[in-house]
Amino acid sequence: MKKIALALPALMAGAALAQTPAKVGVIDAEAAIVSTKEGQKAFGELQAKYSAREAELKKKDDEVAGLKAQLAKGSNAMSDEQRNKLMREIDSKGKTLSREVQDYQEERQQEMQKVGQDIWERVRAVMDKYAKDNGFAVVFNLTQGGPVVWRADAIDITEAVVALYNKSAPAASAPAASSPAVSPPPSTTKPSTPVTSPAVKKK
Repeated sequence: MKKIALALPALMAGAALAQTPAKVGVIDAEAAIVSTKEGQKAFGELQAKYSAREAELKKKDDEVAGLKAQLAKGSNAMSDEQRNKLMREIDSKGKTLSREVQDYQEERQQEMQKVGQDIWERVRAVMDKYAKDNGFAVVFNLTQGGPVVWRADAIDITEAVVALYNKSAPAASAPAASSPAVSPPPSTTKPSTPVTSPAVKKK
């Protein structure tokens, strides 16, 4: 009897260990955000919203480029007064364009991140449920070069979470654009920072 009694704690510890989730998963949070029907619709609407401003900035950029070409081509034939006037115009319009581009980039980036953050909070709730229901002990975020340097495809739960989210979320209308990215005007702006999301937390 004494031997049986001594063995019970070990058996109980083994049973508790067996019930502890042991699976490890990964998710690309950024890809999940933009892959949901809600994300496609929201970023498509942002694309449409900023298209007009992008066209306006592109037009102003072309105007400045044209003035620079005019100066380079005809500088020798111009009087000092004409040349200085053209240079002042290029400088003034260039500075104005630079400020407008910076304002545009900051506004666009802030709005994209806000939209992404709002969607991520809802996606994360779905991910939490999926991870618990499927026995995951930890889920790592692959977005922006997370800590995982290699993983088997089988542990990537991104598509499964997106499918579960789309199934549980209200039906969304067709996206307004095929790509969620808002492209900047050529030569005047730099590509925006991708939609970022907080690290996937262990639950």
